[in-house]
Amino acid sequence: MNNITSSLYDDSFLDYLQQRRALAEQLVKDRVAKDLNKGIDDAVSREVENGALSHVKMTREARDRAQGYISNFRDILDGAGIENQELGFYLISGDQPVITDIHLNKQWVNPIHCDIVVNEQMSERYRRRTGKRIASWAHSHGSLSVFLSGTDISTLKNIVPQYYEGFKLDIEVPWGDDNLKYQVHYFPTVVMNNAGDIYAAVQVKYPKVTRQGDSYMPSRHSMRLASGVPIRWVQGERPEPYDDKSIREDLMAKVRVPYRRGYTLLSNLMPSQESGLEERVRNNSKQSLYVQ
Repeated sequence: MNNITSSLYDDSFLDYLQQRRALAEQLVKDRVAKDLNKGIDDAVSREVENGALSHVKMTREARDRAQGYISNFRDILDGAGIENQELGFYLISGDQPVITDIHLNKQWVNPIHCDIVVNEQMSERYRRRTGKRIASWAHSHGSLSVFLSGTDISTLKNIVPQYYEGFKLDIEVPWGDDNLKYQVHYFPTVVMNNAGDIYAAVQVKYPKVTRQGDSYMPSRHSMRLASGVPIRWVQGERPEPYDDKSIREDLMAKVRVPYRRGYTLLSNLMPSQESGLEERVRNNSKQSLYVQ
């Protein structure tokens, strides 16, 4: 009887030890994932503080072209007796992480917001047509100061990483005698105004690992915004030639502004286009419903 009791006790104790060992292994594996994510956070922090994520690279030619659009937009609005409006741009680059040009796309604007047409195919189509990439998004505050509003921050977090190409950066995380490599996506942005002020920031999207069995996979992402970073003016590919006339024509054809209870193209506000304006306003307002 004593031998049987002892045997049962020993089996129970062994089961207990195995359970404790399994629990300890689970805790160790979870700690590994936690340490890996801390290593990734630290690597991103180093890049934000002193590396590729600490600034925005842009050519002066790209800035000047954007300012040309902003200045002409202001003049058109003043001539039509319209109050300050925002204006949005695509930021264009080649293969290097440098903003070399801007592109104006169809948009609906108002004094505090601009809705630019975006979709999942826009970057691919633009690259096929021009050989360049739509790297990110930028906008003008018109007569207001330059800063990132709550809406801007939300756009950078939720819209820009989904539709814009951005740039890629490889980071290394020290791990034992080796370094683990992960890829970061980042999206520069600038806010400009009529006075020529410019504010830059970088939205960073980087991986977080989760434990899947005995493996640690980068299956989710985290976001970090580096605000108020400096701009490094660099040499780069020059934009195609442009002048005030071509800029104004581009603005007239693509930008819709508030008019009474709807929106209308800038071109409709020119004196020669006043006939039939009410009908065009109704039509343009209907189109605005599908804008992102």
